[in-house]
Amino acid sequence: MEETPAEPAPAPEPVAEEPPRAEPVPEPPAPEEPAGKAVIGTYDAGDNTYTMYADGTIDAETPAGRFHFASIEELKAFRSAGGEGAARSA
Repeated sequence: MEETPAEPAPAPEPVAEEPPRAEPVPEPPAPEEPAGKAVIGTYDAGDNTYTMYADGTIDAETPAGRFHFASIEELKAFRSAGGEGAARSA
C-alpha cells in the first residue's frame, strides 16, 4: 500500500488579542504650596519698595503706607491716577 504524504495540519485560526489594559497610574501628589507667597523679585524706587510675587500680585511699601495690587496693570493704573499722592488726599 502506498502512503500518501500527510497533509500539514491547518494553521490555527488567529485569535484576536485584547490590547493590554493600561493600569491607571496614580497622579503624583501636587507640590505643597509654601506657607507664604513666593517672592520673585523686589525693586526699590525712591522711597518705595515693591515686592513681586509668583501669583502676579505686588505689594508696595511707601511713606504713605502699604498698598497691595492684584496685578502690574492695577499698579500702573494706580500710578497713572496720581499714585500715593492721590491716596493721601482720599
